[in-house]
Amino acid sequence: EVAKIGKGLPHFADASLRPYSVVNGYLVAHRKRWSKHTVRTVADGLGDFLRWLENSRIDVKQVKLRHVELYMNSIAEAHPENPLNVSTVVQRVGHVCRLFSWAKRRGRYAVLWDGDEDAERGLTHSARRASQSDALSSMTPRLVRQNTRFLHLQDAIRFIDAFKTHGSIDHRALVARNQLMAKVMLQCGLRVEEVVTIPSAWVRDVAVSGSRAMQLGRVRGK
Repeated sequence: EVAKIGKGLPHFADASLRPYSVVNGYLVAHRKRWSKHTVRTVADGLGDFLRWLENSRIDVKQVKLRHVELYMNSIAEAHPENPLNVSTVVQRVGHVCRLFSWAKRRGRYAVLWDGDEDAERGLTHSARRASQSDALSSMTPRLVRQNTRFLHLQDAIRFIDAFKTHGSIDHRALVARNQLMAKVMLQCGLRVEEVVTIPSAWVRDVAVSGSRAMQLGRVRGK
């Protein structure tokens, strides 16, 4: 296995000089795609993780997502007087998760990894969120950001159909206007206040053919 490593590529082994095949194989497989700096950065991060595993007496092939979470908390709280930057913590956790996801896909490494890309994003997101909450004092205003939600097609159709009611001619014209506003918001990503304040000069008639015309509009910033 040592002969496969190649010149200039880090090689990891335990205290009994038994090679860590999973980690070494990962570095060998990616050395042509990565720069020397990237190889060194990844190797340093994985080396730190292997030292933590040895101190915790955990077999590298027995690692599961909960172990990586413990590792993340460990390095984040290791030096309270001089803590690691949150980006460094996230980077090291990402290296570990991608290592075991790669090993699981290969099949030749009998790892018990139970994580995936969503789990990795969840871990790193929790690390960033914890760092942000520590950095912000109770007097600092916070902007709560929610994940963007999209309506499925059937929900969008039901939303537009909700404006359909029977009534007088004037009322039906109002319904048609409201339905058009709803379609513009859904299809163009405009807010309510942007739709109701679109200047009429921005909407122009465009001749498609001799007997048919359509209206086109341009909204700045969209």
